[in-house]
Amino acid sequence: MLGRISLTARLTALYTLVSAVVLVGLGALVVMATERHFVELDRDFLKDKIALILKIVQASGPGEPLVRQLSGVLASHQGLFIELRQGEQVVFATREGVFPPSAVGAAADQPTDWRVGGQTLRGMRALVATSPSEPPVQAPLQILVALDTAHHAHFMHNLVRTLALYLLAAISLSGLLGWWAARNGLSPLRTMKERAQAVTGQ
Repeated sequence: MLGRISLTARLTALYTLVSAVVLVGLGALVVMATERHFVELDRDFLKDKIALILKIVQASGPGEPLVRQLSGVLASHQGLFIELRQGEQVVFATREGVFPPSAVGAAADQPTDWRVGGQTLRGMRALVATSPSEPPVQAPLQILVALDTAHHAHFMHNLVRTLALYLLAAISLSGLLGWWAARNGLSPLRTMKERAQAVTGQ
């Protein structure tokens, strides 16, 4: 079967395949690096919010002042969810059912992703350390913070679509260039073949 395919076609196919592998690999690296960058940005953002909530908790104490302060923080941050837990008891929550058991039991200071009600959330948790001089009368306070990653998903969708269109165009152009290079590079061989075919017994 391969013997029936011209050398120009085989070289063009090989050049196009190599170009496709290289370009697709580069596109995959761009997508992975962008996703990793978003995770790092979200982790820094969540750490800042946890530090802010910790200051509010330490300054306000439990009760209505704490709820008022946290509500003021949420007013300027759309898509941010907060939950405070004292053991199994929920002290404050922006919305019930946002933090599943997997998020509550996740490792501290490490972002975790999950889906709730059609939303993809990324969150972190932290424990409020008590003073060593104070006896642990009750369970430590746990801070849970999450944000909606819909804007990241929208950006990644557009990025992948743009990269796919670019890859198709680049691979097609590489195939045309490969065909042109192979055809011109093999033109002396075609000339020799034509002259050899013209040779007769006379």
